[in-house]
Amino acid sequence: LEGLVRDILENGKTEGTIQTLLDPLQSCSKELVSKEWTDSLEHKNFKMQVEQSAVELWNLAVAKKTGGPLSGVLNAKLRQVSCQLVCACNNHNADDAVFKKQMMMALKTARAWLDAGNPSMAHDPLSIASNCIQTLRTRLIKRTEIEGENELLSKQKSDLEKDFFKFTCYKAESVSTIDTWIYS
Repeated sequence: LEGLVRDILENGKTEGTIQTLLDPLQSCSKELVSKEWTDSLEHKNFKMQVEQSAVELWNLAVAKKTGGPLSGVLNAKLRQVSCQLVCACNNHNADDAVFKKQMMMALKTARAWLDAGNPSMAHDPLSIASNCIQTLRTRLIKRTEIEGENELLSKQKSDLEKDFFKFTCYKAESVSTIDTWIYS
């Protein structure tokens, strides 16, 4: 995995090169997503390396989108693999910051698929975002019950409502686009 990401970072000058290197990376990503992780030190270190590689890949997608010739579909694919890898590396007991990062990556990946004209591919990242939003909402409710309403919790609630609104808009856009294709 690390070698594939390094190859993309070092040799990914053209879209064709990135696509060629991305195919085996997607296979590797699928294997890692389905892997059962333990809390062993070896697995923790490996997951840290995988997450670091995923973030580097994400940063490449962002850089290529803003300053390079990268198609919308390839941008979305890079983001999808990155998002899946980050999610595979973290468990359900992770802290709120991890879930916020996963939610942000998932929403931006869904947006990339919508912008690329492939709304059906936005389904998986939107599911990830939905799960993250639900987890964060549940935690926020519990913290409010324990601590009572305060300025910090109100800000976090407001931020989460904005993310939920964005999620809802993307979901509606993906469904309406698919419906348009079906009924036209």
